[in-house]
Amino acid sequence: MKDLLESLHIPEGPLPAFAGEAPSGLGEDRPRPPTEQRWRNKWLIAAPPTFALLLAGWARFMAPGALPVDVMTVLGNAGPAAQPPALVAGGYVKAARIVYVAPKVAGRISALRVREGDEVRAGQLIAEIEAQDLLQEALEGRAQVQSAILTKTRLERELQRTQALFGEGIVSSQALDQARTEFRVGEKNAEAATARMIHADNCLGYTKVVSPVAGRVVRKFRNVGDFVSPDVPFMEGYETVAVGSPVVSLADLGSQEVTADINETDFGKVTLQQRVEIVPNAFPELRLTGKVTQISPRADKNKNTVEVKAVIGPTDRILPYDLSVKISFLPQPRGGVEPAPALRIPLSALTERNGTRAVFVAEDSRATMRAVQVGEVREGQAVILSGLSPGDRLILSNPGDLGEGRRIKFK
Repeated sequence: MKDLLESLHIPEGPLPAFAGEAPSGLGEDRPRPPTEQRWRNKWLIAAPPTFALLLAGWARFMAPGALPVDVMTVLGNAGPAAQPPALVAGGYVKAARIVYVAPKVAGRISALRVREGDEVRAGQLIAEIEAQDLLQEALEGRAQVQSAILTKTRLERELQRTQALFGEGIVSSQALDQARTEFRVGEKNAEAATARMIHADNCLGYTKVVSPVAGRVVRKFRNVGDFVSPDVPFMEGYETVAVGSPVVSLADLGSQEVTADINETDFGKVTLQQRVEIVPNAFPELRLTGKVTQISPRADKNKNTVEVKAVIGPTDRILPYDLSVKISFLPQPRGGVEPAPALRIPLSALTERNGTRAVFVAEDSRATMRAVQVGEVREGQAVILSGLSPGDRLILSNPGDLGEGRRIKFK
């Protein structure tokens, strides 16, 4: 590049001789020909733009490209900054409520509209049941209603005519009573036919199995062609799972909880409303908070354990059902005072610049360095006492290759 720039200088000596001119060194004081003057002017005008373009191309060639990085959002209130947990146990993610969606009529499934893992809204179609027989019953019910209404109308006219004749003394009171009785029977028959028609229509509508709540499909029990019935309970082992033949089970999306079996020897370390920290084994960088909401009143004598449930705090992360987690039961605050919250980040996100611990956060596709104060370091995690805030987008990978303002792109 240096040789290229040096080649662009304007010669200080005389310009090359043109055809028909004296060689260099002869006739120095003579006026320059117009052609030579124009050539020199063009050289001087063209040189600066060419130089600028070359510099721009060199800058683009030498500028580093965007560095691929992994990013996580920093969560707040991750637990006490210094005290170790009172107890650590393994558990599983559960839903606060499981709904088993079972049909209201018997029949074979003709269509299944959801898969495991799908999120559904209340009233969304789950499955369809063969409806030919029920459709025929509904049509027959409508025909019976029409016949019963015609009979009732005829008997009503007969009653009116008999009442008129009775008023004129033409028919007896017995004939009038007979007409009234027949009309009432016809009226009841019409009501019964209408009720049967409504029932048939409802049964026809029940062939569309819809979700009663908003939730996520955690299990599919049936497939197309399977026979289902509201009268046959679903059993697994020796326990009844659901009344009727469930098509799917739904987990309520409103809240998630975790359950753990606590050994009897550690049972005294757990209390209601105790704060917990939850780390999914599949996502060790993700730390969620929660509180103990239920302690089983009955111990399992076969395992010598007590079941404990904790609700996960507000989060936009929906964890898979039955995902294994590590639950840390945090120590109770002394004197009713909550310990200061701390932020925990993976150790891999830390770097050191000029003797100062630092991290990089993503801001508008650029890396910005933040000096941080580091507290406790445990199990590959570091407590950050200052320098980071909840919501910051922390860069996890390649912190040693980053610099202030370095362009980045997300993997």
